[in-house]
Amino acid sequence: MLRHGLVILLSLIAGGAFAQDLGFLLINSTSYPISELHLSPPNLNFWGRNSLLPPPLKVGESRQVAVAPYATECIQDVRVVFADNASLAVWQSLNICGLTKLRLFFDATSGITSAQYD
Repeated sequence: MLRHGLVILLSLIAGGAFAQDLGFLLINSTSYPISELHLSPPNLNFWGRNSLLPPPLKVGESRQVAVAPYATECIQDVRVVFADNASLAVWQSLNICGLTKLRLFFDATSGITSAQYD
């Protein structure tokens, strides 16, 4: 029992340390300025704090984003809030581990999101 608890504790500590060092270059290819970026474990809609510092990220611009310490899993859903009208878009199940660049695309007419990442 003690060994099981120790394994869980070490996993949490290691996961937290890993996430604190994690970040990527966000490239806005959506057609709308982005004011917020939030992460959640896949399909849980448990959105963490905003990871995008002001001012809003304009179309075509890029900015370094530091991943919040609670995002300890590699696979995350990504949600943005658009600055123009506060509408939301979600990119599901993106692998953020080892990510250096994340380019987000959004078609407002169809609601389809897509991403390219390195």
